Amino acid sequence: MINAVSGVPWYSEGTAMHRNAPALTPNQRAWVSVLATALTLMLVVVLGALG
Repeated sequence: MINAVSGVPWYSEGTAMHRNAPALTPNQRAWVSVLATALTLMLVVVLGALG
């Protein structure tokens, strides 16, 4: 599900989930937070609309 963000090269492989993943720069970490928040909010909105 997290890999749905395939447009971002350093995130598409799910490297954030691997223990031996290269450290993210603060900028990349900020983008991961933004994307995760957006995905969570969209999921909440969709579930709220359906249920």
